[in-house]
Amino acid sequence: ILQKLKTNGAEIVALNDVCGSPTYAKDYIGVIKDLLAKGKYGTFHIANVGVATRYDLASLMALQVNSDAKIDAVNRTHFPHGATLPSNEAIVGEHITLRPWQEALAEYVSEEWKA
Repeated sequence: ILQKLKTNGAEIVALNDVCGSPTYAKDYIGVIKDLLAKGKYGTFHIANVGVATRYDLASLMALQVNSDAKIDAVNRTHFPHGATLPSNEAIVGEHITLRPWQEALAEYVSEEWKA
C-alpha cells in the first residue's frame, strides 16, 4: 500500500467492515524475546493496542506520507470470497500491553519508508 500511496493519482480500495489488531513486527518480536529471556511459556495474545479496519490503516498511511491517493472504503463482498472473512479479527492482550497501533505505524512509516 505504501508504494502505491507514493504514486500520483493512486486509487486504493480497502476493507471497511473487517476489524483487526494491527501489530508492528518490531514490537511483537521485542515481546517474544523478552518472554523467552524470562523463561515464560504458554499462550499469549500479543498485538498493538486498538482496533482498525484496512481502510483505517490505508487512510493513516496516506496522511503520514502526504499522499493524494483516493482511498475507497469497500465491504467484504467487493472481493471474491471476501464474504467468508469474519467481521472481527481483533485480539486483546490481557497480560501484555503494547503501544497503540497508530504510534507503531507512524514509527514504521518514518523509519522503514523514510516518509
